[in-house]
Amino acid sequence: IEIPHKDNTKQFWILAFPITQALFEAITEANPSMSMGLLHPVDSISWYDAIHFSNRLSEAMGYEPVYTIKGKNVTIAENANGYRLPTVSEWTQSAKHHGNPQWPYAGHNQLWMVGIYDANSSDHIGRNLPTPTGVYDMSGNIWEWCWSDDSRYATRKGGSWMSKEEACRIDFVSKRLKTFDSPAQGLRLCRIEKIVEDSPNTEVDDWDW
Repeated sequence: IEIPHKDNTKQFWILAFPITQALFEAITEANPSMSMGLLHPVDSISWYDAIHFSNRLSEAMGYEPVYTIKGKNVTIAENANGYRLPTVSEWTQSAKHHGNPQWPYAGHNQLWMVGIYDANSSDHIGRNLPTPTGVYDMSGNIWEWCWSDDSRYATRKGGSWMSKEEACRIDFVSKRLKTFDSPAQGLRLCRIEKIVEDSPNTEVDDWDW
């Protein structure tokens, strides 16, 4: 899904769904999830797991990896076009894009229309209504990590199948240790590409028509 970037020189793409167990298995040949189902969001993912997966998916898809990883130290290659975690502001903009500003949840004012919450496990992606832009499961189903340059903590957004309604609100913010994982913790990725303008054609056509 393309979301306009604030400086209009880049294209911002966010995945329409959280990362599924099927995709995670295809890339890593492993599945740490507790709520099993290939079309369920992958869960039990720490922030560092999400960072490593982002780079592996980028490489598999032929993009330049965004992250340089040295132990627990993670830095960003600013011009890389690979997959990465959205910032909190990018995540929030994506959840609100083309929606009613009064909606507390991503895509609706009633959480049951768009999200899996207060349930016994996660559910398959895309079960409920998307946002007007076409992004699913941004309220409920699985918590989603966001980028953080803090040395220990990272923000997560969206709530999960374990959450009550309040935690699934777009404006709700939760922070956890980057090493934290749980059956309610997963990820969604995004990419940014520079918009390349066509160069003017300066060739002179001297053909005698």
